[in-house]
Amino acid sequence: MKRIPMDIRKTIKKVPPRIWILVAIVLVGLFLRTYRFHDWLDFGSDQVNDAERVGAVVEQTAPWPSYGPDMGNSGTGGRQNRFRLGPIYYDFEIVSAKLFGNNPDSMAYPDLLFSVLSIPLLYLFLRKAFNENVSLALTGLSTISFSSLSFSHSAWNVNPIPFFSLLFLLSLYEFVLGAEKTPFRWVVALGVALGVDSAVPDLVPESVGVPLGVAGPEPPAVGVRLGEPPAVGEPLGVGEPDLVTDGERLIVCEPLGVAGPEPPA
Repeated sequence: MKRIPMDIRKTIKKVPPRIWILVAIVLVGLFLRTYRFHDWLDFGSDQVNDAERVGAVVEQTAPWPSYGPDMGNSGTGGRQNRFRLGPIYYDFEIVSAKLFGNNPDSMAYPDLLFSVLSIPLLYLFLRKAFNENVSLALTGLSTISFSSLSFSHSAWNVNPIPFFSLLFLLSLYEFVLGAEKTPFRWVVALGVALGVDSAVPDLVPESVGVPLGVAGPEPPAVGVRLGEPPAVGEPLGVGEPDLVTDGERLIVCEPLGVAGPEPPA
């Protein structure tokens, strides 16, 4: 059995222990996310609709999509009247299906990739606020959490959000900190993350104040508060679209044309 060359052993010894721990966490996350990936892949009705559209493009029976998946509860009268996201998620699935075959698990490979890449990115992001031990502990807990593992075994259009949100926040932090001396790689990362985050159901504007440590201006009163849905038919203004919330998202809908009850004084 050949011995490891001395220079390689010296190089290994120079690697900090935290790097080996992070590598071990990533490998554990990779194993948990790829174990029986084909058998445990979760495909709901929305994912089936996405797979049919992507499959048609791969088989060249449909053109490359100009719009992405639609957002439920964002319109009335069927899918054709709903708000549609950007096509970047379909682009990920189409490229993956062209490379690995037109089947459901191939379309889920981008989600799997971003789920694994988000592990070291989460550590880098946490290091901006915590020490090495806390950052490694939180990264390890996130890696083996049930929610992250279940999402990694599906092809859902919100799955890239954790990776690109972390990339956006981290690159924005470096951009603000470095000002004119910001390395070009962070500028590119910020542009890519912002572009992708704008095409998936994310909350980038609300995230801008996080790395800056400042609060935005007080929003104007519009008669709607998150977590407290408005009464049915309550318009925000004459001829203006209604703003509806399901407790988590603000959704613009067509005016109902029926005035709701007068709000209490």
